[in-house]
Amino acid sequence: MTDPSDLRILILADVNSAHVQRWASGLAKRGLQIAVWSFDIPANDWYSKHRIKVYAPDSPSFFGKFRYFFAEKKAQEAIDDFRPHVVHAHYASSYGMIGRKTGFHPFFISVWGSDITHFPNGMIRRSIMRKNLDAADRIFATSHMLTQILEHHWGVDAVRMPFGVDTEKFQEKKFNHYFPSSSVVVGTVKALESIYAIDFLLAAFSMVQKRRPDLPLRLLIAGDGSLRNNLIRQASRDCIPETVKFVGKVPYDAVPLIHQEIDIFMNVSQYESFGVSVLEASSCGKPVIVTETGGLPEVVEDDETGYLVSVGSIVQMADAIERLAENVALRSTMGANGRFFAASKYNWDSIIEDMVGHYRNVVDFQ
Repeated sequence: MTDPSDLRILILADVNSAHVQRWASGLAKRGLQIAVWSFDIPANDWYSKHRIKVYAPDSPSFFGKFRYFFAEKKAQEAIDDFRPHVVHAHYASSYGMIGRKTGFHPFFISVWGSDITHFPNGMIRRSIMRKNLDAADRIFATSHMLTQILEHHWGVDAVRMPFGVDTEKFQEKKFNHYFPSSSVVVGTVKALESIYAIDFLLAAFSMVQKRRPDLPLRLLIAGDGSLRNNLIRQASRDCIPETVKFVGKVPYDAVPLIHQEIDIFMNVSQYESFGVSVLEASSCGKPVIVTETGGLPEVVEDDETGYLVSVGSIVQMADAIERLAENVALRSTMGANGRFFAASKYNWDSIIEDMVGHYRNVVDFQ
């Protein structure tokens, strides 16, 4: 059987994605030789310490209008140089197409979400996706919801391979930096874009403040995006002054500190194919409030690790906040349940080991 240190895996993916960085570094720590080919220049050097090789353009505009023509050629050059055992595209549309065009096998595709739910919205794009999926030797998807889409709408089998959580990094601790320790901190870690419905979160928080002025509620929002100024104005208008803090985008290494300050975590997206941030909050022992959409219900046990609420229901969100904010014992119980749920079903080391098993399997039987 192939030793992991003998395996060379070329990942085709966005080098600046936190999830890609986690996959690449996790596999490298397991002993595999990893390279990442990307359309984009790395924003920082996260890869050298893991001995990961990165193939990236020399300048941001390198590919230009002939992006995919030059990309195919450059990806082939990376294959010739690195000599991988497996090429693995993370994202079934763009990177899946580049991987397919190289003709390399074994070829894996990981479906993340919008690549299969939003990209194939016309005949041409659907044709591209059909070819990409047909070219793959194995297909992975982050959630049951996505595997069902792949099976029912595309007729292909996919292995569920979620983004797991590092339970050593995301631990049950209490950290106070932004608010006093006496506060009950509601919070989220999401981009400030419309799909993540931070405006609904603010409205629900404001509703509870008006209902229950006796509760020492605070709101911590980590993330940045195009709606930042609008959301700050909404908070200034509707919420009690000084109770809401926007801390901007937080480096991934600092995300556990955000979760450890939060007492009640919220992800009230209009749609989401999975919910890594929910699992990270649960791993930190925090109860969660999550909308019942897409793959999110898979990462919550309703009434056990948190509450599922209807998309767009400010009243349900507010009711859940109030219920948890007034009951510290309930928060503690749900948080402990969440920690067990994350550690037992989404442990990152186990998920990495599963992926290594798939790599070894195809190489051993070549």
